[in-house]
Amino acid sequence: MNNERSLAQKLKEIVEQEAFENLDDFSNPQEWNVLKNDERFLLGKLFIQKGEEELKKGQSTFQDSFALAEKAAPSNATIFCLKGKAFLTQEENARCLAAAIEAFEFALALDPHYFDAYRLCGEAFIFNGLLHENHTYFQNAQQKFQQALAYLDDQADAIKAHYFWKWGLSCFLIGMVSEEPFDIHQAIQKYRSAKEFGLKNPDFFQDFAEALVELSELVKQQEFCLEAVEYYHLAVSEDYENYDRWFRLASCHEKLYDLTGHLQHFELSQAAFDVAVKTPSPNFYLWIRWGKLYLNASKLQKNPIYALTSTEKFLKAAELDADHPVLLGLWGEADMIYGIHTEQLDLLRSAEQKIMRSIKQIPNNPHIWALMGTCMNELGRYFSDESYYVQATEKFQQGLALNRYDPLLWYGLASSYFSIGEYWNDSQQIENAISCFQKVFELEGHHFPQFWNDWGLALMKLSELTTDKTALEAAIQKFEHIIHMRDEEQAQGPYEAEWLYNYGCALDFMGDFTEDATYYEKAINVLSKALQIDPSYTNARYNLAVTLSHYGEATSDLDVLQSSIENFKIILNEDHEDEMAWNDCGLAYLNIAELIHEKARPEVSKGYYNEAEQKFMHALALGCTHTYYNLACLHSLLYNYPVAMHFLEKAEQAGALPSLDDMLHDEWLENLVETPSFRHFISHISSKYNHLDG
Repeated sequence: MNNERSLAQKLKEIVEQEAFENLDDFSNPQEWNVLKNDERFLLGKLFIQKGEEELKKGQSTFQDSFALAEKAAPSNATIFCLKGKAFLTQEENARCLAAAIEAFEFALALDPHYFDAYRLCGEAFIFNGLLHENHTYFQNAQQKFQQALAYLDDQADAIKAHYFWKWGLSCFLIGMVSEEPFDIHQAIQKYRSAKEFGLKNPDFFQDFAEALVELSELVKQQEFCLEAVEYYHLAVSEDYENYDRWFRLASCHEKLYDLTGHLQHFELSQAAFDVAVKTPSPNFYLWIRWGKLYLNASKLQKNPIYALTSTEKFLKAAELDADHPVLLGLWGEADMIYGIHTEQLDLLRSAEQKIMRSIKQIPNNPHIWALMGTCMNELGRYFSDESYYVQATEKFQQGLALNRYDPLLWYGLASSYFSIGEYWNDSQQIENAISCFQKVFELEGHHFPQFWNDWGLALMKLSELTTDKTALEAAIQKFEHIIHMRDEEQAQGPYEAEWLYNYGCALDFMGDFTEDATYYEKAINVLSKALQIDPSYTNARYNLAVTLSHYGEATSDLDVLQSSIENFKIILNEDHEDEMAWNDCGLAYLNIAELIHEKARPEVSKGYYNEAEQKFMHALALGCTHTYYNLACLHSLLYNYPVAMHFLEKAEQAGALPSLDDMLHDEWLENLVETPSFRHFISHISSKYNHLDG
């Protein structure tokens, strides 16, 4: 009786003092017969605790302690569950993880209703899967969590929350292997349940955010990424000095900025990177993503200075891994963007070299081929050399051989075909470009305005080359789509002056096509708005002046024609050698002269005819061969037939004549048409054209 009392008292003291070294007094199982079942269970728990401490210290005696624990309570499932839990603390030790799973399975054999054993066994399978990089373990984990569900109701909210967190993690890890949105969605559902039960663990918030980011990537829906930002913020607020989480938050904002173009995400990403960079551990990908943020800003904000800033970040990344293919690709793109802005050939060549080095390492990456194609397009523009555009098509086609469903590759190929078609005035190449733009649309790569602008330009060019009204109507629809996009998504920023400029040109062209003055009127409004956005936009002012001239001529409105001249004067004050502006300004004066001309009072219009002639002669001196025909028209109106014929012949020699039909129906040549010299000229031209056709 005294021995029984003595052992029980010692157990109590060991528990109170956590003096596991005193368990040596219990190392003889033959002395345990005097202990009651609850005392034997307590003894088993103490041996488990002792073994866990020994395991943490790397002492092999843990095996003896665990063995004594099992002998103390051989039929108690909790002892085996605690043993598994002790092994689970060694999450990077394969033998310990295997032993943990074995212990949990033994506990479940003793008690098939044991919730904690199912839950912890599931966690052990997760650790095993991560350690061995084997997704089968994640599936085993899911099975255990599913089995535990039947016994969940009796658990405390904190346990329920932790359970759903780890179940969600197993779903997420399976989804990372399968790349199936369903698996990631299952993970998010479990995480939501964990949150409902009050879980506020920064590791949990990070796991939740990562699942949302992954689902956003898989289903291409940015709202999941927006929600992820909230959880990353919760994670860093709970653990401010965890710089890895700040990096993940910064990367999430960087991704959202790339997707939406919203400046808020750009600024928040910068702020998060400013904290993340305080990490004492070098992080190559931090510098890569930070550089990528500024690279995207250089494109989205059309600010090439950001390309320079991105280069500074890439230089930091290069200190850690200078030959990394992702770094080389991004750095090459930054060089290319700044090289385009500054017209520095050395930067374009540097971009070409970096991208080539990247291709050698990752030749099966379609994106890097797209970059190479873009670089060739830019070199083609720099040199005005069609051979670079041809090389660009080859690069884009190489990328498409790897992935025919990448809209950016089709977009790049469309740009190359368009450049070739524009270079040679080749309608077939323009049609090839339009087909590629259609492919981009079908692959849902059309969610940014520049795409619609470029598609519209290609259609407008096709209409110009083929006089196809349908193509021009389609071009106008594309430009109008940009307007609708901006009206619906005002947060994405104002209109680009370039988009309005192209839209205005298309409307002016349609006015010429249909002889409907309402198109001119609409074009004037659009081009005026482009100038409000960018008053220094010379091309917009020039086309506004031209359209005003067209509208004034169509409506016989002197005020409109005078407004056209005023705009031409602004252009010529800025660039005195703009031969087309001199020529078109002359046409505006000629239109006014015709409107106010009176046979009985020729002095009324004489000043305008003189101004027109002066402008034409200035244009001619600058090399504008189109002016020959306009001078012929002017002298026809003034009945100076020999001079008119002289300029017609000059126009023929310069290859600047309109079609025969246009000449025969030109009202300004009516006086000249009936003259023998003109009939002889037309006969000569007809014979020449027939000979060429033959």
